[in-house]
Order: sequence, then C-alpha cells, then structure tokens
Amino acid sequence: MLCDICAVNQATVHLTEIVDDQMTELHLCEECAKNKSMDMEQQFGLADLLAGLSDLGKTQAEVKENVKLKCSACGLSYDDFRKIGRLGCSVCYVSFR
Repeated sequence: MLCDICAVNQATVHLTEIVDDQMTELHLCEECAKNKSMDMEQQFGLADLLAGLSDLGKTQAEVKENVKLKCSACGLSYDDFRKIGRLGCSVCYVSFR
C-alpha cells in the first residue's frame, strides 16, 4: 500500500484520526509520518500539554516549588522539562514525582 500523502513510498505507519465524529484512516510512509507528527506537535503544543499534566492536582505553591527541582543524574531542571515536554533520563521520573 502506498503512502496517502506522497503516493510514492510504501506505507509503514497507519493512523486513525477522529475529528468531529468522522473517522479517517491515514496510511503513511516513515518520512510523511515524521512530518505529520511535527505538524501536529506545533498545532497542539504537545510538549506543553504533557508537561502540564504533571502539575494536575497541585497547588500553585507546589508548582512553584517544583520549578526549582533538578534531576540528580542528568541535571535537567523541572522548568526545562515543562518547556520541552521530555524527561532527560530514567531518574527524572523519580526526581519530578
């Protein structure tokens, strides 16, 4: 099956999108899937969304205190984690809990 976007390369990624109760299937090659992923990340601010989830249920004071935290292993700050939406190493999971 060819990629739905470029119609040149073999589709290796298969996505199902549901928008306004309409289901659409996309069959993409690796390159088009990467481009689509970047487009979606920019459109929805995925990093902001993921970083914000870590603050659910916390008070403003707790969130402000967390900003000062740093991972003891890789040195990533909690503030940087919130900006990029990605942890630096496995120890970050414990450090920012």
